[in-house]
Amino acid sequence: MGGLGRWTSGLPFNLESPAYLTNYDNPAMSFNVGHVITHRNITNGVPHVFTAATASAINNGICFGNPVRLPYAGEAGQRNIFRGDGYFDIRLFAHQELEPRPLGQAEGRCGGL
Repeated sequence: MGGLGRWTSGLPFNLESPAYLTNYDNPAMSFNVGHVITHRNITNGVPHVFTAATASAINNGICFGNPVRLPYAGEAGQRNIFRGDGYFDIRLFAHQELEPRPLGQAEGRCGGL
């Protein structure tokens, strides 16, 4: 038996703009111009990244450019500027050491003439 532990500090994510300012294949990401705090909370069994006050500030201020603004035409936006929760994982494994056999000494027989 063995185990391998893994801990990550935080997975990056971004806010995608509702507009396709560059072209229709590549949506632009939003720009963070104010102070945005990420905080995991669960409301009615649904996980949220932002608190209710932060989400309200983003939704109400996105057209005015505070704390998050939409990209201008031709801008690609910022990617992975927010960090979410990390996670801790332990993977267990079991192994068995097998002894190699020289060629021609395999066990087992087949029926023959």
